[in-house]
Amino acid sequence: MSDIAVRKVEFCQPGWELASKKVNFFITENGGQTAPVTFAGDGKAVRPYFVSPWQTEGKDLSGCPVLAPLRGDFFCLPFGGNGDPVDGVTFPCHGESATAKWHLIGSGREGTKVRLTLGMKFTLTDGEIQKTVTLDDRHEAIYIEDKVSGLEGKFPIGHHAILDYPAPGEKAYLATGKFDLGMVHPGIFSDPVNKEFQCLLPGAEFSDPAKLPSMFKTPDTIDGTTMPMPVGYTDIYAWFRKDTSLPGWTAVAFPERGYIWYALKDNAVLPGTAVWNANQGRYGEPWNGRTSCLGVEDCCAFFAAGAKPSIEPNELTKRGWKSTFAFSKAAPASIRVIQGIARISADFGRIADVKFAESGIEFVSADGLTARAAVDWKFI
Repeated sequence: MSDIAVRKVEFCQPGWELASKKVNFFITENGGQTAPVTFAGDGKAVRPYFVSPWQTEGKDLSGCPVLAPLRGDFFCLPFGGNGDPVDGVTFPCHGESATAKWHLIGSGREGTKVRLTLGMKFTLTDGEIQKTVTLDDRHEAIYIEDKVSGLEGKFPIGHHAILDYPAPGEKAYLATGKFDLGMVHPGIFSDPVNKEFQCLLPGAEFSDPAKLPSMFKTPDTIDGTTMPMPVGYTDIYAWFRKDTSLPGWTAVAFPERGYIWYALKDNAVLPGTAVWNANQGRYGEPWNGRTSCLGVEDCCAFFAAGAKPSIEPNELTKRGWKSTFAFSKAAPASIRVIQGIARISADFGRIADVKFAESGIEFVSADGLTARAAVDWKFI
């Protein structure tokens, strides 16, 4: 196959563009972060992913390199803040896979599918990683596989998708399937000392994400399924699922924009989904109180605490959940996810259920409306 990926710059970051008949996909060289991604299957262009507003401001973000290209989705190894060293190694926030340079291995077309493969050799540990992105002319979906080889040990991992936030006066609705444990990030996630603020009660458990325990008496719960959440706060809450025969799913409906964004994963590999709701709750650099976005982060981790807290006993492992993925030099490990969209009408509203069929998935609204997305979910 001849290379069909196009080398270009998007929002001040160099990278590669890959296009199918329904999706135009860009990934950065620094950190392998994806955006802009344009879905245009019915002729109407949709760009669901967030791009940080400081891209054109020339800020020095070398102290936290994941922020320099911050956008879209990226694979994290190790997932989280990583402020504490592990065996004498201090990893950057969200790991080398989200911050270091990738190189192009190749790209090409086979039938209805186009593929792009990137590679990276780790410098802080043994091992390397290959990322393969596949687009199918028939689907408004992105198929992502990260294959890690030569790495030994347990590390938190995750896919860190970041979506655009609803505009003023607009609503978006977050939904997921049945889960086994819901919990707000234990400890202080947004510390006022760092000019950050949160509104959810640290470590509180929940069974209904529409009733998240609040730090305040009034209101005592906050709806974590309707965006925007209260302005001026940045929080993380998560749900965890046991292994199931069908993929785990999380989706966000933007009825006024006419689409649902969704993510599919293997619950055995990525049992958690951490929701990072940032609605102008960070006032330090480079956030400056202006940043609103929604992170939907499928992970195997102790929230966003990083490698050391995920490896050591924590509130999840005490409850029987794993918070790290075990890598072995004896065999490569493959982490697969799918992200895509389904088209909906403005009256679709909230998602009540997702049904899996041979040719795709069907979203069912609370009022019984349906929307289909052609996707090969068995890729998971």
